[in-house]
Amino acid sequence: MEISEAKINGAEDQSDLSQYRIKLNTDDSYTTTEADGTNNAGTWTFNSDATKAILTDAASNAVLEFVIVKLTTSELKVNFTLIVLLEWTLVPA
Repeated sequence: MEISEAKINGAEDQSDLSQYRIKLNTDDSYTTTEADGTNNAGTWTFNSDATKAILTDAASNAVLEFVIVKLTTSELKVNFTLIVLLEWTLVPA
């Protein structure tokens, strides 16, 4: 999936995220390609009520929780907090 819209604290993110990709696989693994070409991998799962997608990085065991705002067959809209509140709309690449 690629990012079609990105916001930071509610304002449009001006960063170039055009190369960022995330692939959530049916075997509960995921891969990402960062904007700089760096690849990451790990596992993912939904929480018990499917309101969050939880990603665990294979190399560092760092956990990132995406709050699911919208989920359809053509769009996944999530928000998450690192230092600031980020909101991404992801669509098939």
